[in-house]
Amino acid sequence: MAAALQSRCGKWAAGSVMTSSNVVDEVPASANRWLLTDVLRNQWGFKGFVVTDYTAINEMTQHGLGDLQTVSALAPKAGVEMDMVGESLTTLKKCWTREPN
Repeated sequence: MAAALQSRCGKWAAGSVMTSSNVVDEVPASANRWLLTDVLRNQWGFKGFVVTDYTAINEMTQHGLGDLQTVSALAPKAGVEMDMVGESLTTLKKCWTREPN
């Protein structure tokens, strides 16, 4: 599956990718720097826009990653550029200056 997605991202020059609410190696996709930055951007060369699934950042609190401000800091540092519908990035300035736990 990964090889097929990789070839399609490059071949079709996708303009955006939506994260899922799934967990990869016990890390929600919207907080997974390895997945969004190391693999998607650096290995596969994706140059487009990364958006979360519907309220995916807010839902990361249910995974025990911290309160809303903490998980809000994780997502953009992982490579997320837009939070679909959620409220998390409304505190963006605080998110960028706060270190995640």
